Amino acid sequence: MNTFIKAGLMPSLPKTDNGRDGVVNEREKIAFTAGFIDADGHFCVIKQTKKYKEKELIYKYPQVVVVQKDPNICYWLKNNYGGSIGNQRNKKTGSTWKMWTLRGKKAVELAKKVQPYLITKKEKVEILFEIDKQYKNTCKYCGKQFVSNFQNQKFCNSECRVKNSKVI
Repeated sequence: MNTFIKAGLMPSLPKTDNGRDGVVNEREKIAFTAGFIDADGHFCVIKQTKKYKEKELIYKYPQVVVVQKDPNICYWLKNNYGGSIGNQRNKKTGSTWKMWTLRGKKAVELAKKVQPYLITKKEKVEILFEIDKQYKNTCKYCGKQFVSNFQNQKFCNSECRVKNSKVI
């Protein structure tokens, strides 16, 4: 059982068939997480361009985000999957909420796990996978698409690889 739940800092998880509190197995934990993402979360890809010595380097980060007024849910997600928690505030009403964010490879791994349990976000997660697949075959130096023959290939050709090694 989760230490946050034992300490009374977390809302109790649903009762299971055997009558115990908490998530009994990994499948139930994933289904529980999928419910939060379906209801109060989203999948997105953040694109950043960083200028370095007159050349723009392109970075794209897949993200899973859940926004909640109850901070305990965000802390439960962080405790189970990692990521970060930020504070959000509505300037007009003054209301605040927590935002849990998971980025990069961990976000894609979680999205793959929760995909079978999603109802309203099934199409969105498939788009995330497609964008992530495309980005893996995008040159980190010039941004061009390329056909990758290697698992960790990051540049479209040797010219970009050499330029990048000199620049950074």
